[in-house]
Amino acid sequence: MIRRLHKTIAYWAHFIKTHICPLRMTGDDATYLREVKKSGLFDRDFYRRKNPQLMSLYLRFPERHFIRWGEAAGLFPNPNFSPRAYFRLNPDIFHSDSSHALSQRPFFRYIQQGHQPERPSLDPSPLEPQVQVPDIRPMQRQAPFAVVAHVYYPKLWRELFEAVSDSGIEVDWVITITDQGQQSHQLYSSLANELPNAQIVLMPNHGRDIFPWVHVLNSEILSGYSAVLKIHTKMSPHLEHGDQWREDILRGLLPSDDLQKQLAEFINDRNSGLLAPSDQFHRGDRWWGSNKARAKALVQRIGIELDDHVLEFPAGSMFWVKPELIDVMKSINLSYADFEREDGATDGTTAHAYERIIGHLVSHQGLRMARMKSSDKEEQ
Repeated sequence: MIRRLHKTIAYWAHFIKTHICPLRMTGDDATYLREVKKSGLFDRDFYRRKNPQLMSLYLRFPERHFIRWGEAAGLFPNPNFSPRAYFRLNPDIFHSDSSHALSQRPFFRYIQQGHQPERPSLDPSPLEPQVQVPDIRPMQRQAPFAVVAHVYYPKLWRELFEAVSDSGIEVDWVITITDQGQQSHQLYSSLANELPNAQIVLMPNHGRDIFPWVHVLNSEILSGYSAVLKIHTKMSPHLEHGDQWREDILRGLLPSDDLQKQLAEFINDRNSGLLAPSDQFHRGDRWWGSNKARAKALVQRIGIELDDHVLEFPAGSMFWVKPELIDVMKSINLSYADFEREDGATDGTTAHAYERIIGHLVSHQGLRMARMKSSDKEEQ
């Protein structure tokens, strides 16, 4: 009885610390909140619509989520303002005054500057005709496995590389890098020297990690591999534990002690088509979010209907996959035009819907999603 009481107290203490306390605004955050409300530039309905998966308290007080988490994650406070674009396209504003923390907050500066029309507040539309998607060149297979790694956050590349290297398996690298300017180009040049046999491509900032993935699939360079690993620099800065989530997934996908054995079992099991960490599967209809209609349209492209089975998919869109499942993913034939401008959305896009149909594609092929075993947990 006492043990159960202690667990209950610990649960509510954690809940209050992680969910209730962040709603309290003090100091600079309180000042920021007052300015946001006074400006009338924060579109509450737009923010809720673009981020429907936020917990109910933040849906009730969306300005507080934006100040606490959303701005750092690049979420839009209204359809016409991108925090990241404003920061990147107006460097003189931020370089001129770094003496105060609020001076480095893009939306705060936008409000203070009087949202001058000559100051760009959005990236050019990714659907403009001049946007070029680079070709994927032919690639000679040298290893039994391929890794398709998408890099949105250059500072996290080394973490992906070391996780794969430490696992001890031989792989061919296919690396897509979101083209965001100087940092991205520096990483591209560095990797071209470090990994001369890798396929490295600078991609437009479009479709998150999913459009780069389907672009690689459509190139057909992944044929002939025993299995392919899809990973990316997932940060989820709108979530408190986003970094921990990425680290857990990578550790689960690339255990350093018995990965070779688990991959051999996966490849030899004719009934499995996808492999992911056992604790990274989302199951249940509540995970549809605002993605069901779009997911239905995606699978209908290959003559599949969403059935009544409970939704289940590998969270974070990182997994090992076999050639037969790559073929069915490729058959959906998604292109650049199928991925819309997201306006900072964290749910309800083609990329989010694609993530949710993966489990359905596996089961429709008569296969199952295999679970990776965690030796760390077994030891505990």
